[in-house]
Amino acid sequence: MATVNIIVNDDTKIGASLLEIARNLARQYKSVKVHEVVDEDEWLANEMMDSRKSGTGDKKKLLEFLKE
Repeated sequence: MATVNIIVNDDTKIGASLLEIARNLARQYKSVKVHEVVDEDEWLANEMMDSRKSGTGDKKKLLEFLKE
């Protein structure tokens, strides 16, 4: 079995169409999987906002991480 990664810009019409086709195929067939991935900066920003809202984030650890 081959694994193929395709990066799609879903802001374009063709990209959004291709992504929708892949999602439909993934619903119908176990051999097709769609993984939503955001870039690292966006992921980190989302994690920071979520931890800030929930109060579970450790400010000291976050500042140490950002200094690295």
